[in-house]
Formats: sequence, structure tokens, C-alpha cells
Amino acid sequence: MMSTLYLLDANVMIEANAAYYPPGRIPQFWLWLARMAKRGIVKVPAAILDEITPNIRDEPFTGWLSQNRQDLLFDELTNYEKLNRVYREGYRFDQNSDSLQLEILQNDAELVSYGLIDTGVRKVVTLESRQTPLDTLPSPRNRKIPLVCRLLDIPCITTFDLIRELDFRIPLSTSPAA
Repeated sequence: MMSTLYLLDANVMIEANAAYYPPGRIPQFWLWLARMAKRGIVKVPAAILDEITPNIRDEPFTGWLSQNRQDLLFDELTNYEKLNRVYREGYRFDQNSDSLQLEILQNDAELVSYGLIDTGVRKVVTLESRQTPLDTLPSPRNRKIPLVCRLLDIPCITTFDLIRELDFRIPLSTSPAA
């Protein structure tokens, strides 16, 4: 049985850095994430990595990202058949759809398309909000990754699910509490 590959959305690292696990305060998270990337368990598509780089000006994080970029990089070629399926069945776009809308959703659609390959083995990880119920679907432009994954039967989890599934733990401190 193949191990699961977790495909990370940009917001997983951006939010971890900004709100949950700043590298200067919780370096263990970033060391763990780098190990998971080196082992091929977590990966980030190139377009998603490029999305992160220009938006972050935080030196500890940009240094970590630069140092671990190669291990994080998911360099599989885009499968355009799968990408078109994401647009057609997940976003419900067709060949007459506005090209600007398609371009806006390009990175998200590409991330989801990688999850269509080996759906039992790949999971998409994002902090985008879940949208329910399915009987009142938002317009294609307003669909979030979890909804598109759900429409395509692709496993989609949050950062916190990832932490539980891969059993991330911060070792207990041996120093007394201040």
C-alpha cells in the first residue's frame, strides 16, 4: 500500500507562520514540516509556492521557505485532462466561460487536479472554509477548494487534520514554567 501524499495550499504555511506556529516561537513545527517534505509526504505545487513567496516579508519564514523550497516542491507536470475535469465538474465551467475567471482560479484548480490522480493516496490540505450544503452551490468563482474537492471525491483536510494524521507533537519542555 502506498503512503498518503499531502498536497498543501499556500494558506497552510501562510497562516501557520502568521497565526499558529511562528518560526521564532514554535520552530518544531517547521522542522517537522521540512522533514515531512524531505520524506516526500508533504508537497506544494510550484504555482502554489510561487503564490507564497511574493506575499511574505517575514524573514524567519522566508529563510525557512528558501532553505526547504526544493524539498517542498511538487514538480509533477500538470495533467490537463484532470485540470479540465476540475473546471468542468468542480467549478462547472465550460469552454464558453470567462477566461479571466479561469485564470483567477488557476492555482486552486491545479492543486485540486493533482488530487484527482491516485485519489485514494493523495489529500489536499487547505484552510479555506468548507461550503455546504451541496443543494445550493455558490457561483463557480466563489467555490472554495474543499467544496470542489468534495464534488470530485478528493480527500480534503485542514492543517489541524494533517497534524493529527501525521502525529505532529511538540516535545515537553524540561525547563520549569516561569
